[in-house]
Formats: sequence, structure tokens, C-alpha cells
Amino acid sequence: MKNSISIFILAVLLCACKQNGEQYTVVEHTINEAVYASGEVYPMQYYFLKPPKTAPILQILVKEGDKVSAGDILVIMGSTDETEKIRLAAGQVAIARENASGNSAILNEIQAKRDIAEQQYRQDKTNAERYRKLAVDKAVSPNEAEDRQLAAERSLAEVNALQEQYTAAKNRLNDQLLASELQLADIFRQYNDNAIRSNISGKVYSILKEQGEIAESESPVLMVGVDNAFKLELFIDERDINKITMGQKVWFESNTYPDRQFEACISKIDPVMRKESRYFKVEAVISDSDFFYPQSSVEACIIIRENIKAAMIPFDYLFKGDSVLQADDKMIPVKTGIRINDLVEVKSGVVTGDMILKPARQ
Repeated sequence: MKNSISIFILAVLLCACKQNGEQYTVVEHTINEAVYASGEVYPMQYYFLKPPKTAPILQILVKEGDKVSAGDILVIMGSTDETEKIRLAAGQVAIARENASGNSAILNEIQAKRDIAEQQYRQDKTNAERYRKLAVDKAVSPNEAEDRQLAAERSLAEVNALQEQYTAAKNRLNDQLLASELQLADIFRQYNDNAIRSNISGKVYSILKEQGEIAESESPVLMVGVDNAFKLELFIDERDINKITMGQKVWFESNTYPDRQFEACISKIDPVMRKESRYFKVEAVISDSDFFYPQSSVEACIIIRENIKAAMIPFDYLFKGDSVLQADDKMIPVKTGIRINDLVEVKSGVVTGDMILKPARQ
């Protein structure tokens, strides 16, 4: 009984189609298929730099547009107390370095005493040698010659003692210099730990905080990136992500360049969907050499198929369930593709030249 009803309904439908009498010959069209995406422009490589810990911004050492090298200190975090510690420690190092140098007042004083002692020793040594010869000739007594020799030995001992005093003082002053340098290095290391450094060579694109402002540890202070090389970060609807492949051409427009269109190429597809937006992120390398403004908005078309020959039929020639009625009264299921205005692509079921009938208006 059900089959009889179905046959009766189909017969009525076919009869209605014949009575309508509108026919269409399937023709071939050249089509382009694209997926819409929106996003922003960024440098090819970029970073939003953040402070190592929550602290006041003591000093910003760069301006927007400045060129920087990897490792450069861009921002100093902390308080004026820390800079005062560095100033005092640096002063101590300077004093210790002066004391340990050849012009040290402490060492010069010992050196002066040693010079006098050496002069006295040379004189005493000369006298001792002269008296020794006179004693041999019986011109002076042996005791006098011995006294002169003892005087020379005492002078030499004084010279040696002053030399040891000079060496000990120099070593002590060098130790003090080393200790002060280590103290300065430790303070400076703490100071550097609070600094924000560039991790790439490139350009400062934006400064997001002001000097004196307290920056949170997870809050970006500035953005740096490579210069004159840009990419798109685009967001694709989850229903379209399966159409995106590496190397696809992208045409995009930006409000910063009205009435211009630029080209890019898909270079990266993030396979993880962002749950909060239900979108996927893809990246595209910009082919044009123009300067682009980072984080400027863009609208893009990712070319899925370009200049493809495809059979197209009017959308209102489709029956429910994606089927068409041929001129010989056969209902043929078809596989449809994209829809362009009032035409729809037919991938299988009919070919160019087939004649189909339009469903009767109900």
C-alpha cells in the first residue's frame, strides 16, 4: 500500500513538472570557490614582552620604531632604591680600584718608605764593603768593619720588610676590589633580572605601558618583531577548516590601504579549535613588500578552487533531497557543490548538455 502511494505521489509530481514545461540545458561555467576569513596583520615573527614579575616600570629605554638587537635591554623594572644601590656599589668599586692601582695613596706611602730604605741599604752596603777592605789593610779595626756589615744587613731587612708590607697591602686591596666588584655584580644581576630584554633583532612596534606604571607579570609592556616581513593571522569557521590546505592563495584587504587588494599564501594551520569562538587559526605569509601596520584588521578570501570548469544549474531546478528531473521523466540524484547567486554546482548526476525540468510551483 505504501509503495502504491509513493508511486502515485511521484506520478503526480512528474505530471506537474510536465505541465510546468520549463526546461534547462545544463551548461558549463568557470567558477572560483573561496572561504571567507577575517583576522589581523602581524610581523612574521613577533613577541609581546612581559616583565619577569609585577613591578613599577622604572625606565623605558626605547621608542616605537627603534631598531633593536637580540639581548638588548628595553625596559628596566624596579624602584629608585635599586638604582641607588647600584650607584653606591659602583662608587665602592671605583674607590677599591683606585686603591689597588699604581697610584694608590696607601701603596705610594709604602713605596716611598721602601725607596728610602733601599737608598739607605745601598749606602750601608757601600760602607760595609769599604770598611771590609780597610780592615784587610789594618786601616780600621775588625769590629768597625763588622758594625758596618751589620748596618747593611739591617737596612736590607728593612727593605725586605717594606716589600712584604707592600705586597700584603696590594693583595688586601685587590681582595677588597674583588669583593666590591662581586657585590656590584650581584646587585646588577638582580637589577638585570628585573629588565625586559628583546629576544629577537628587529623593531619596536608598540609600547603598551608608561614609565612609572606598575606592570603585572602577565601584562605585555611592548611588542617587538622582525622588520618588513609580515603575515596574516586568520580565523576560519569550523565548518570550513577541512577545505584549507597549505599553499592556498589568499586575497585580502585592509582598511589601512583602501581600494587595494593584496596576496598571501597559507603557511600554517593550527589544528586545535578555539572553544570560546569555535574558530580555527591559520597563518598566511604576505607576498607584497608594502609596509603593513601590525594588528590592523583584514578581510580575506582563501581560494579553494580557481578557474574550475563546472556544470551549473539554477538552484530552483533542484528537488528536495538534491535530485533533478530529466526530460525523459527520470528523477536523478545529484551531488551539489557551491552555490553562486541563483546557480548551484552539480558535481555528479548530470553532465553538460543534459536537459532537466523545473519543479512545478505548488
